[in-house]
Amino acid sequence: MAKGKLLLGLDIGSNSAKMCLLRDVQNAYAIEVADRELLPADAIVDGSILNRSGVVSALRRMLMRNKIKQKQCAIAISGYSVIVKRLRLANMTDEELADNISWEVQQHIPYEYSEVVYDTVVLSRNPAQNAMEILLVASKRDVVNDYIAVAREAGLDVRVVDTKWMEHLDHMDMLRDGINLRAYGQRNPLAEYKIEALNMFEEMEGAIMDQIASLMYHVSIVTPEQQEAMQAER
Repeated sequence: MAKGKLLLGLDIGSNSAKMCLLRDVQNAYAIEVADRELLPADAIVDGSILNRSGVVSALRRMLMRNKIKQKQCAIAISGYSVIVKRLRLANMTDEELADNISWEVQQHIPYEYSEVVYDTVVLSRNPAQNAMEILLVASKRDVVNDYIAVAREAGLDVRVVDTKWMEHLDHMDMLRDGINLRAYGQRNPLAEYKIEALNMFEEMEGAIMDQIASLMYHVSIVTPEQQEAMQAER
């Protein structure tokens, strides 16, 4: 296969871990590896990792079995460990949202602000009504750190913690709620739903891959000498 940049995705679920390795080939992505490894019983309960060594061993087995040398990866955090809120706010710029979102997090997330990591996605803006809708996605910091830690212990370098699935599911709910209106335009709602759902899924995939590729293109290699110099400056 032609040479191209590799993209490694990791999904650690309650029953199994999944791994997918993609190669960028002529502006398209080819699947080189797709694998799944069962986890020990109760290794992950309600999104919390209880059997760290069992999860690490499962990841290492997949890496060794498929001879994967790619280390940088994206990892998905989902399930009970993730809180998703759809909020309607006064319309504001992205910069203003960044300045004010901490207040919204404290109002809508049932954890101490210092205990969570979060991200936002603007779903829509309506300047005429001075309103906007955003998706707020949050998880406890220690949960995210646990997932990153098991990936690192398995020899991987986590570059992206993915929440785009949450945005995608919310958009799918919006599509499902309004799709029957297409019948008024003499169009088949089921056919329209399938077409638009596929397009939305492909857009989500592209956004994830662009995010990973952008980070990978900006990686800086640090030599041992440079690392020692940086540590000496601390």
